[in-house]
Amino acid sequence: MIWVIAFLLIIAMVLKDYSLKHVLEKVTYLSRADNQVVEPGEEFSVTTTLHNNKWLPVTYIKLSELIPAALKVVDQDVDKYYTFSENGRMISTTYLMPYQKYTRSYKASIDQRGRYFLHGATLYGGDIFGIDETVEHVTLMEEIVVLPKSLPAGKLDAVLGGFLGDFSVNRFIMEDPILTIGFRDYTGREPMKDINWPQSLKANKLMVKNFDHTTDLSVTVILNVECSEDGKEINSARQEAAFSVARYVCEYLENKRIKYSFTTNATAAGAIGKWNTITEGLGRRHLYTIIEGLGRATYDSTQRFGNILEKAAFQSENGRAHIIITPDMLPCWESAYRKLYTSCDGHVTVIRACDYVTETKEDE
Repeated sequence: MIWVIAFLLIIAMVLKDYSLKHVLEKVTYLSRADNQVVEPGEEFSVTTTLHNNKWLPVTYIKLSELIPAALKVVDQDVDKYYTFSENGRMISTTYLMPYQKYTRSYKASIDQRGRYFLHGATLYGGDIFGIDETVEHVTLMEEIVVLPKSLPAGKLDAVLGGFLGDFSVNRFIMEDPILTIGFRDYTGREPMKDINWPQSLKANKLMVKNFDHTTDLSVTVILNVECSEDGKEINSARQEAAFSVARYVCEYLENKRIKYSFTTNATAAGAIGKWNTITEGLGRRHLYTIIEGLGRATYDSTQRFGNILEKAAFQSENGRAHIIITPDMLPCWESAYRKLYTSCDGHVTVIRACDYVTETKEDE
């Protein structure tokens, strides 16, 4: 009898050791949000999937999932399955039958703009008798990007409407050097390069090209994130307001079907290609590229704001307006701003995000 008991104990120990060693073998874990780009406060689903890819059952498995501190779980039934620890982890337990795939979802939201990650989980698997457990860490980098808050329609509409309305009228005063519609007598006020010599010989008098008026309105949106002359100061309230203003301006131009380009000294976290300078365009993809980058943007500056203004002045062209968005307009940038103002014949407006900080806080 003693030998039988000893034999059974040996078998039990072997089963215990084997099950403990292989309990998490071929068990996969994945957690993913159904939307990777969301609005602030927008509800989205996070789905956790466990898959047992072996013929042995997993009689006990505990999940300790690491979630962003800003993530709010809004599902009313979540307490039935999860408990929450102080270090930002969601803990749940279950079991898996052979080859079973187990999924569980919950609703969540994030209020603040930025880039967040579902970092993975720690899996605890118990042996067949529930005496000991083994641990496995699963690392994920599932990304969630929260866009800047939308500003309510208000005084910014009036600013943009007035500026673009005046520029739209002025553009018909400017001539487009590409569109030639005929010839007229030389008055002495035109530049010599506009004289058309073949037509002058035919008419036996000086003739100049007659240009059509420009019909295309285009805008360059310049976003600055620097709050000080050295670019090191951080004022999150004003910088967040600048991101929201930039989003509003681009959406406004999109709705008005005005072609626009975008340039900024903000840093976009994550690989989304070249985002600091986006060429002129229109359309959902064009807008989406900009506002997704605004969601990823950090407070770090890639170059001095004054250099951006001087470059814009150098590249200024006829028929193009400039909208500058900055946390504030400091005296140290006045010289570079004047260069841009002069080069584009005054077709530039400055939107100070500090004027909209209260508005964005109330919107929260």
